Amino acid sequence: MDKYIVLNICGVKSLGGLNVVAAAINAIEKSEYKIILLHNNNMTENMLLKTGIQQMETNLNRYFHPYLNIFLNKKDLNTINKSAAIIHFGNFGFKTKNKSYTLIQNLLPLEVKNVKNIILKYFISRSFKQSNHIVYQLEHVAKKINTRFESKLIKIGVIEKFVKDVNDNIGIIGIRSQIRNKNSSFMEKVFERITIEVPELKITKFISEEGQSSLIENTFSLMDGFSKHSIYFHTSFIETVGLPLYEASSAGLFIVAPDSEYMEHFDTTNSIKYKSGDIDSATACLKEALNLEKNNFYSLSYKENWIPVLESI
Repeated sequence: MDKYIVLNICGVKSLGGLNVVAAAINAIEKSEYKIILLHNNNMTENMLLKTGIQQMETNLNRYFHPYLNIFLNKKDLNTINKSAAIIHFGNFGFKTKNKSYTLIQNLLPLEVKNVKNIILKYFISRSFKQSNHIVYQLEHVAKKINTRFESKLIKIGVIEKFVKDVNDNIGIIGIRSQIRNKNSSFMEKVFERITIEVPELKITKFISEEGQSSLIENTFSLMDGFSKHSIYFHTSFIETVGLPLYEASSAGLFIVAPDSEYMEHFDTTNSIKYKSGDIDSATACLKEALNLEKNNFYSLSYKENWIPVLESI
């Protein structure tokens, strides 16, 4: 008899979030389990092309998602409850009768205080209580989770270090986003400053289109951009992982980023950290990185290992 794992991806819209879902699907496909994908019309083209995945869809608003055990039809709910486990992506889920997991995929509700995040934090805490396990990616995220849930934690993030040649193409690239947390206005100010101080410098702003479904095409164009520069400039206030940092490092770019918790795995061999929010500090760090004489450095890469989750089911 087939054994199923339900992936609840309702509400997951960002490119990074959908990449995490894709990695989980790839890992589960190599295991003894089959997949049921519960979604709200947010599947990527690659997911739609996978023939072995059973689909369930809901059109309910995000604020109904913590109560899908009430609003889903009885047939779908019965199928979910009879599965081996359910993994809730996107920070929170709903109550089920099987083994349940909640993945912390966005740190903002635990860090930024506003009315929306107060509501989200309530749903997150509720999901933590209902879940058998809480899945997280990197250590700085685990520190934000209440210690009473410590016994439920499972880490899936893996960082590897390897020697990488520095890109020969001199220049700076950054990712511009409309999301406030990405702090793109600060990036603009720093780029304006360094353009004055280093007039001939090549600077590229890659425009992030959050919510688009063409993950692979977007990733390839960013990686192509990385190959034409030597420095990656990052400005986010908060990151759950900060995947572009690791993608840039793996591509041979030296990292210039704020001295924030999410940068804890980077050191002076592969990055320079500026004082967060300080234009002078960021500009000085970029100039320092441009003047570094390195042929290679210790690059960092990031991936997810879902085996600890699968072994716990």
